[in-house]
Amino acid sequence: MLEIAMCPPYYLSTSIPNNQWMVDLDEESRRIDIDIALKQFYDLYSILTQYAFVYLVPPKEGLQDQVYIVNAGIVLPHMDKTAIISKFRAEGREGEEKVFQRFLEELDIDCYQCPYYFEGEAELKWLHDNVFVGGYGIRSSKKALEWIEKNFDAKVIKLRETDPYLYHLDCWVFPISNDYVLISSSIPVSIKEEIKKESEVIEVPYELNFQGITNSFRAGYTVFNANNISAFTEDKEALYWEKKKNEMLQEICSSLGLELYFVELTEYLKSGALLSCMISHITWDEIYLGKP
Repeated sequence: MLEIAMCPPYYLSTSIPNNQWMVDLDEESRRIDIDIALKQFYDLYSILTQYAFVYLVPPKEGLQDQVYIVNAGIVLPHMDKTAIISKFRAEGREGEEKVFQRFLEELDIDCYQCPYYFEGEAELKWLHDNVFVGGYGIRSSKKALEWIEKNFDAKVIKLRETDPYLYHLDCWVFPISNDYVLISSSIPVSIKEEIKKESEVIEVPYELNFQGITNSFRAGYTVFNANNISAFTEDKEALYWEKKKNEMLQEICSSLGLELYFVELTEYLKSGALLSCMISHITWDEIYLGKP
């Protein structure tokens, strides 16, 4: 059974605005309603328990972003019980990786600290075998991806991230199976061609990356994404793109024979976060879909 980890948001805060989405909001607009945050978290958790075994990592007071566990490290899918632990660049996040490491070690997973800035599974997306797409440039270092290649028998297709609103790779790339991957239309042609050598590519409009079309998670034959339409009732442009995102993701999933499940996660928009930020693989499943 697929195993994943999540961390309850008991200490979720936006007191340190450490990404562009948060900076754009004033202090009052980004203030967290912890009751709503907890409800939305446990709605997602209860759904995912039907598809995977879900570990809950204990939250630690003072770690405002610990719920976004995908940034704390990555358990490598192509190696036996081996994980890379993150080194955070963003202010206010140091310490999350130590909690995650202790948790993984309790599962008898060998942990290796990355010596360069690196923000976990959100920056390293598995395609198949030992092949990954890796992101660098804003939160993570290119040296980190090179270190992973050298020390963990990995091939990493490296994408330089430049947009401050799309500061992790999961904002650009979503491997929807081991042979199909959603990528932003704005990715450089040379990188697209590298990815096409390893996977069937489905390009999605750049505008939908801001709505989180690639900030999805797959368990078996079900894809999960955040539907935050209720947050955009007064912003017609954002509402338009949110609806377009939902429609396109539904079309893609239908064409590949996958189910799609939407979950409301509006409170996490205040942190500049979406669904993929809240889930980390402990084990991985392999799904090859073939031609739609």
